[in-house]
Amino acid sequence: MKTKFTSAILKSVLLTLTVCACLLNTANAQINCNQSTGIFYGVGNCGSTASGSGEAIFQYTLTANSLTLGSVTTPVAYTPPFTYTTGLAIADFGTGNKFYMTESFNHIIEYNGTSWNIVCVDTSGYPMHNAGGHGNYLYLQTQRNVSLGWPNRILKFDGTTLTTLWQDTTTTFGCADFAVDDNGNVYFFTGQFVGGAYITDFLKVMTPNGNILSSIPVAFDFTGFFGSFFLNNKMYVGFRSNPVYGDSLLEMTVSSSGISFGNRYHIPSPVVATSSSGAIHLLAHDFASCYGASINLETGVEKASLQNKIEIFPNPTTGILNLHFSNDENKELKIYNDLGVLLVIENRTGQNVAVDISNFPNGIYLMSITERDKTYSKKILKN
Repeated sequence: MKTKFTSAILKSVLLTLTVCACLLNTANAQINCNQSTGIFYGVGNCGSTASGSGEAIFQYTLTANSLTLGSVTTPVAYTPPFTYTTGLAIADFGTGNKFYMTESFNHIIEYNGTSWNIVCVDTSGYPMHNAGGHGNYLYLQTQRNVSLGWPNRILKFDGTTLTTLWQDTTTTFGCADFAVDDNGNVYFFTGQFVGGAYITDFLKVMTPNGNILSSIPVAFDFTGFFGSFFLNNKMYVGFRSNPVYGDSLLEMTVSSSGISFGNRYHIPSPVVATSSSGAIHLLAHDFASCYGASINLETGVEKASLQNKIEIFPNPTTGILNLHFSNDENKELKIYNDLGVLLVIENRTGQNVAVDISNFPNGIYLMSITERDKTYSKKILKN
């Protein structure tokens, strides 16, 4: 059973600066940034155990119908002070695109083609969980307070300095990663940790200065999701059916007021070795690309203009949703469940419309209403 909750108002402010003493390495790892090839990258373990003897970079190719595995680097073993790595990102600080990861919970490390090297240490003591980047933008997902147990803080790294852009004490990230568009805006899912699960409510879009541009409602249970990135102007998010590593990739089209779900791809995990315990699979725990995206985000005034023309009631509902519009123009109605499955699509005219969802199971749904070139989305609770 899903739990309904109200998202807190999120405030962004520049809080702290950390200047990193380490210099960036000038050696380049080979990264394919030709978007037409459909190439993106994963990082994970292919050592003797799940906790691993090192990290390997995987190259994937995505087409309209398939996801295939390409080249795999030799795993780079951990050496002190490295103990554990999370989060793959690609950024370019003037010396070409390179891979970056968060490591040991407070290090930013860079891959030079043969080894991982520390480029910055966050001295705040808060654990780092993941990273996302594009161009000269690199964002880190961290905890605001270790005792809270989940990430709820965003840092920006510019090659030398860490800046705290955003933090919140009542919400968490619904997906353990960021996607970054062509303007350096960072896309991240927010929600709350409720009843042992991460329940997602919004996709937030934040500028490089820490201002929230948009809050796009999401009716999707993102528990177990990770590894978001852009490719060919679409957003992709990895998710897992097991507790540690991802096995599927979900395609999403993001607009100013809603998300539509596309293909779901199986992530290859071939056997690379055997041990006394059985087969050892190539397993990824994060993804990244060196592509951004160009997404048209409406201003608050534009979104309010459409929103003010629509009333949906009662919400929560036991079955009948009443929709009142300020005009009788044709509108396309869509309803998705919390798995992103499209359940209803129909065109309606008139100012007063009734939609019957009494045969739907109790839970959270997303209603999308499109009039001409504007779309408004609203989360619906059926009980």
